[in-house]
Amino acid sequence: MKQLLICNLLFIKRNLKKFSFILLLISIPLLCYLLNLSTKGKAPNSLKVGLYLMDNSGSAKEIADNLTQNYESVHFELCDDLSVLKRKVVAGTYECGYVFTKDFNEKLAKAKCKHLVTIYASPSTIASGITSEYLFSEFFKDYAYNKMSDYLLSDGKASPEKTGYSLDELKNNYNYYLNSEETFSFRYVNPSKGEIDTSILLSSFTLASVRGLVALLIMFAAFIGVLNLYKDDQNKIFYSFTGIFKPLAKMAEIFSITLLASVSGLIAVYVCGLGEGIIREILRLLVYSVICSIYFFILYKLIKNRYVFATIIPLLIIGSVIFCPIFFDFSTILPVIKYISYVFVPRYYFL
Repeated sequence: MKQLLICNLLFIKRNLKKFSFILLLISIPLLCYLLNLSTKGKAPNSLKVGLYLMDNSGSAKEIADNLTQNYESVHFELCDDLSVLKRKVVAGTYECGYVFTKDFNEKLAKAKCKHLVTIYASPSTIASGITSEYLFSEFFKDYAYNKMSDYLLSDGKASPEKTGYSLDELKNNYNYYLNSEETFSFRYVNPSKGEIDTSILLSSFTLASVRGLVALLIMFAAFIGVLNLYKDDQNKIFYSFTGIFKPLAKMAEIFSITLLASVSGLIAVYVCGLGEGIIREILRLLVYSVICSIYFFILYKLIKNRYVFATIIPLLIIGSVIFCPIFFDFSTILPVIKYISYVFVPRYYFL
């Protein structure tokens, strides 16, 4: 055990003499600090969308006011002239433009949703589907109430005269349950069940990718460790080692460099304010470093040539990014990806 510890210390000492590796270790926390700094107090860039009202009154005006005032991720802008809206859509200033028809208020009052709005979309945009959902959410408030009241009034059994309620009471109850959290509501929480401020969701998502970068950094360090191991084995550094100590010493060469990367990763995690307890973070990184060392030692034993091993490095990186939740968890879209991800070592950092 003492000999193994000495081996680790010697390998760590050798790695710390490499200026390029030291630069890599320092650069990750530094870049994470700059990333954290850039997201603080920074509002996300919003999509720009134009609105034009042929009848600037009633529900059309109310809906347009709500759209221009209540959203940050999409910036709705009223236009005084239809030609201005069309020109800005063509120029790409607006992702798209919505024109409320002349009979908008009349149709909405009758709960008729066809041909309420004309859309002008830029050929290059892919956001019109998203912005249309914002628009529909505002339409729905009035449309749903008008549809409901029409149904109740047309049905003799549920009419106000039969049930003893008033339309004013119906409207008040509708507004209450529409805006109340008693119907249903969304709560955004992090893995430790803490509430997330939804006004900084973009920043939270950006910083959450830091963990993915840390997982990749440690894996990249393991790559370097294996390549060093091929070279040292060729130079017969481990020739005098015998028994179980020989494979453990070889594994220690990989572990020593992943351990240094883990220290850098730990600093990066706390620089971004993502730490979930120092003991928990240290244990997570230690276990992941051990798994990396075993995983790549097995690859080393299976692949005898260092150049062949070097050719699979890009495949492991690409596979890790696609199948592991580095930046985005694709298993939420295609569940089978979760099982494929266990082939790639970064998956074990997120367990």
